[in-house]
Amino acid sequence: MIASARWVCSRGGAGQRSRAVLAAVGSGLLAAGLAVTPATGGVIFREAETIEGTASGNGSRQIRQVLAEDEACKVVLEDGGDTLLPIGAYVLATTVDAFLVDPAERTIAPLDPTTMVPAATTAEPTTRAPVTDVALDLLFDAPGPVLLGLPTRHLVWRLRYRDGASAQATLREERHELWVTPWVPGEALPTAWLKLRIAEDAGLGPERADLRDAVEQMYTQGFVLQQVIERVAPAGSGEAAGPRVLREVMSFSREPVPAIAFEQPQGYSATEFLAPPADDPPTMSAPRPDGT
Repeated sequence: MIASARWVCSRGGAGQRSRAVLAAVGSGLLAAGLAVTPATGGVIFREAETIEGTASGNGSRQIRQVLAEDEACKVVLEDGGDTLLPIGAYVLATTVDAFLVDPAERTIAPLDPTTMVPAATTAEPTTRAPVTDVALDLLFDAPGPVLLGLPTRHLVWRLRYRDGASAQATLREERHELWVTPWVPGEALPTAWLKLRIAEDAGLGPERADLRDAVEQMYTQGFVLQQVIERVAPAGSGEAAGPRVLREVMSFSREPVPAIAFEQPQGYSATEFLAPPADDPPTMSAPRPDGT
């Protein structure tokens, strides 16, 4: 996944994060195939994500509020912002399009449906090795504690895959520990949010489709209230273990989300993602309405 030290659980390390959340909210690339039941409803929650054990030694922590209903979601960054995604900025996502909105700058950036970064016209296309030999095993399944007044199941999964098509490709392993509260029978799943989270943890592109299917299987067991992701160091590779990701829902409610929450703001300037020099952080820039 892609750049800055925050936001999503990146397989590429701490230096590949802010653009990853933008990449994760696309249209066709997010086709996780989730079924939606006829009932309507929504979820509103606040989530903290902490990243430990990054290559730089610097951890990170973000807090965001998520409003999700059916095929729309809004993710607002409350704490832990960076240059590209400052505090108060938010992502509006559906299953067909997405936008990055910065109220402080009064800017809105439509995400390019091919690259899934804001107007990254300078981005070079890349070829990625396919992910193969994907295997998902349920190691533990038992009743969990009551969290936020909700019953939970405690699940532990082992996810293994190869970064490449050959038998010599590196075999990677992850341990996913989740505490989930069951979906209410008949409720409509927050599809846009689930597709976003699945893409965050599995990556984008057709070469990672099997990996997304495996991650989807974990997330459709129920709504995740707590989660720990640990990446095991590949045997004999000399690589260190990957970052440890901790996620915790701090507040949660099931309630309809007002449609206005998903509307694009009016009167904002359109922006483009500016490709920075190699050692500079990414930025977004556009003239203000007053021309400055």
